[in-house]
Amino acid sequence: MLRGKWCLVTGGNRGIGMTVAVAFAKEGASLMLVARDEPALASAAQACTEAGAGEVVTRAADLGDPGEIDALGEEALAKCGTVDVLVNNAAYTVPASSPLEGDPNDFDKMIAINLSAPIRLTRLLAPKMAEKRDGVIINVASVYGHVPSAMWGVYSATKHGLKGWSHSCAATLRPKNVKVVCVHPGCVYTDMARKMVEKDPSLAETIEGRLMAPEDVAEACMLAFRTSARCCPTDITLLEAPPVQPHYT
Repeated sequence: MLRGKWCLVTGGNRGIGMTVAVAFAKEGASLMLVARDEPALASAAQACTEAGAGEVVTRAADLGDPGEIDALGEEALAKCGTVDVLVNNAAYTVPASSPLEGDPNDFDKMIAINLSAPIRLTRLLAPKMAEKRDGVIINVASVYGHVPSAMWGVYSATKHGLKGWSHSCAATLRPKNVKVVCVHPGCVYTDMARKMVEKDPSLAETIEGRLMAPEDVAEACMLAFRTSARCCPTDITLLEAPPVQPHYT
């Protein structure tokens, strides 16, 4: 489905981003993977190549720096001509970001990476999609974009903001035949969850038995391509197995 398409995936070095990239590679996509960790990017690129990607390039970038985002956008357009698919997946969080706890400098970093970066990168790449009248933008948000969290207040705020931006983009770009999809995963079994289990094996049954796999999120992203041009899945919410975590309420 994606042969001949260029897809840019932020946070493409591990977890959800890498899994989405591999899913795209299996459909023949060419990929630009973006993250800060260059060795992890190289490993992800190899996985995508082995999965069948047409071409894979990597780009180390700090998405908290507007100048680096601008340079990334320029490089992507120079390399690809048009980025056909943009996946805004990179995110940053800290254990506590509430009115009572946390470092405001960390709050600023979360806003920059989780919200400002997708806005800026979309502004750089969307005009070519609209001109071509073909493209897909996937914003990986969170269930925290629907329901606030007591302890993850700023993270929740960024995901609420990303949902709002995604809806605005959909209203603007849908008439241009560009799909904009916002995916809202619940808890996903990524490296962070795996490390928690390694540290405390008693959590294995609770975590491994309940949390969804990154492949579940990748499959949700694929819905944008499995549906016809007449259909755009604007919001996709994915919840892990019950019981729902107490901090969702």
